[in-house]
Amino acid sequence: MREGGDLVPNGPNPQLALSFTDAQFRAMVETAASAVICLSPDYRILYWNEGAQHIFGYTAEEVAGKNYLELFLPENYREGVSADIQRVLRGERTWGHVNPVRVRSGELRTLSWNAAPLTDSSGRVIGIVAVGQDITELRRAQAAWAAENLALEGMARGEPLESVLAMVARAGLQAARGAQYGIYFREEPDAPLHLALPEGFPDLLSAELRRRKAPLALVEAAIGLGKPIVTPSAQTDARWLELRQAFETHGIRSAWAYPATGAADQVLAVVLGFSSDSPPHPDELELTERLARLAGLVVENRWAVAYRLRETESKLQTAVEALETLRRELSQQFSFEELVAVSPAMLEVLRLAKQVAPTDTTVLITGETGTGKEVLARAIHAASPRRHGPFIAVNCRAIPETLMESELFGHEKGAFTGADRRKPG
Repeated sequence: MREGGDLVPNGPNPQLALSFTDAQFRAMVETAASAVICLSPDYRILYWNEGAQHIFGYTAEEVAGKNYLELFLPENYREGVSADIQRVLRGERTWGHVNPVRVRSGELRTLSWNAAPLTDSSGRVIGIVAVGQDITELRRAQAAWAAENLALEGMARGEPLESVLAMVARAGLQAARGAQYGIYFREEPDAPLHLALPEGFPDLLSAELRRRKAPLALVEAAIGLGKPIVTPSAQTDARWLELRQAFETHGIRSAWAYPATGAADQVLAVVLGFSSDSPPHPDELELTERLARLAGLVVENRWAVAYRLRETESKLQTAVEALETLRRELSQQFSFEELVAVSPAMLEVLRLAKQVAPTDTTVLITGETGTGKEVLARAIHAASPRRHGPFIAVNCRAIPETLMESELFGHEKGAFTGADRRKPG
């Protein structure tokens, strides 16, 4: 094996050599952003390029001859990846196999792998060569985008504000490097603060946040300042003293509160973040800002809808009151008390009209034009059980005799020529 050559120095098979005949190709492999690794049939690392060093955080010398599965894979993924490797050792090629790996920092990164058999000069399979692309950020962005869409759809469906904001926090949980997010909000501008937490939020921390008042003080401070408050050492910061046990249990080392502002710099919500990094990683703070913008959009929209709803209800109530006032005025205007009669015949008509008004029966009023038939009809209507309904006056002289029955009493479809639909009377 050549020093700095094709195999990891001090590998388990020193007699094995990979020959690069093209120096440019070799340089390309060494400088590729993707991880290029070679494994022996027993999963020992034979080759480790600079791309792998960058992604995993280990040099070639540190991983030489180590068991790849035990060193980098979460235990619940080892069996599946081992089965994939065995397929490649039998001569198959695999494409786009995705699995998480644990890198030096302890973070889980997601890689997509293409693998092929590694053969010697005689064509005998002596291992596998795999090329892995880090798709962690892509997966996080996809998850965040999907969750944000769910939040916006929930907002459009009119779901409770807490549920929608929990979806926003869920977007942060899926897209983050391991940070946890909760969102404090108000149902209305002057209402008390509430807390929205996503599914998957640590149970102990969730219970402590809802029970303790310490976070509220920090949230109120962030609201007052209108800018983020970051505590790089949350376990020792006096403002988080009541939550120290929960922080230690969940390995939380830093925390921050990020206000979401709207028009006129009004604070609409506060995103609370927790991380195992100290200080929090810049990516986590950048994601928090993104979540704050989305949370602000959700809250601002809900406040605007609530305001418009109250405004509409107020206008509707005003219209109802005005209509009721008008109805009372009309009832008084056309009441029997407003009708003046002297002749015995007219007094008898009024007596009969008052007698029939409370009943549910049809009344026929006849008389010459201008004698007050419609006025009497309105008085009967105003004194009847139907007085809260509309009174509809129809000028029968304007309706042709052939259409009179149809217009007043309606007709069924096909009752006569041209009756192409049912018409109620």
